Amino acid sequence: MLHAAAEYYLAQGYGRLAYKPTPYIYHRQPTEEPLYWLYRAGATLETRNVSTAVNLRDPLPLSELRGRKYRKAQNACLHIRREKCGALADEDYPAFWNLLTETLEQRHGVRPVHSLEEIRRLKSFFPNEIKLYTAERDGALLAGVLCFDCGHVVHAQYIAAGTEARACGALDLLLATLLQMYSDRAYFDFGISNEPETGRINEGLIFQKEGFGGRAVCYDRYLVSLDSLVAATPK
Repeated sequence: MLHAAAEYYLAQGYGRLAYKPTPYIYHRQPTEEPLYWLYRAGATLETRNVSTAVNLRDPLPLSELRGRKYRKAQNACLHIRREKCGALADEDYPAFWNLLTETLEQRHGVRPVHSLEEIRRLKSFFPNEIKLYTAERDGALLAGVLCFDCGHVVHAQYIAAGTEARACGALDLLLATLLQMYSDRAYFDFGISNEPETGRINEGLIFQKEGFGGRAVCYDRYLVSLDSLVAATPK
């Protein structure tokens, strides 16, 4: 596959290939053959970001802080809403996207990768794989998590929580509930904690994720010469 791809793009006038391997937790079977051929071709590791995933088959306990906030939230009159086959009304997505955009801009100085229109379109293709879960009090949205269900791995694509949610532990309750809901899966992937501009780890963000029992999974990006890739791959 790599040999054919390299030959094709060489013929189109390209010189290098950027390759992002699928993180191993998403594999159903061992499948790191591309990493070997990238090594043989002299590929360089250009980027390595750190995601945090919970092994749901052998989960670690909540940290003391996360456990304390979870117990506090259980007594805060919060309601967890679970989307099932479009059970959440369409207007819930704009409300969540407003909260998400505000949270990302205030705390990290960035905006969501997807626009609301893009995520709606994506969900129209995968209605059962993309689901929104929210924590509310008296009908007001406090926190939300948009999950991509990849089968044996559930990926938290977007996580948002306002000031009130952080104070009452709403996000802790929501995330702990999701870990329980998906306990029959292999992994729950919280996503990367690297700052997009500098690549440095956001220590507060990864500290929160590790508090739920998550540990590091690397998201890598390699660069390789197409000439070297063709030469290294046997015909």
